[in-house]
Amino acid sequence: MTWPVTWPLLSKQILYDSVSLKSMRNNANIVGPNVVKFRHRAGWTQDVLATKMQLIGCSMTRDILANIETQRSLVTDKRIAIFAEVFGVAVGDLFPPTFPALKGQPSAGKLTDGFV
Repeated sequence: MTWPVTWPLLSKQILYDSVSLKSMRNNANIVGPNVVKFRHRAGWTQDVLATKMQLIGCSMTRDILANIETQRSLVTDKRIAIFAEVFGVAVGDLFPPTFPALKGQPSAGKLTDGFV
């Protein structure tokens, strides 16, 4: 049996996709540092914040929280909403003012000029 002609192309695409996924994972949690900031402002330990989130119905432990804060774990949209509720802030306040992956890129306004 011989490999289809597309095999080298597919293997390059798979490699590209795995690199893209790794890059995407590196930017998948951009709220962690602000979770730390708001937790410190409230004077709470990680255990206290995890307990407050559990009382609202979110499955959270101190270990999960530590991994979110240090950006080692992804954070779901539901958890972001619950963080905002517990801290008493808008969801947008948990995000950095400038998304790191877009630094040096054209602004959204320039991207949509002529298309909206």
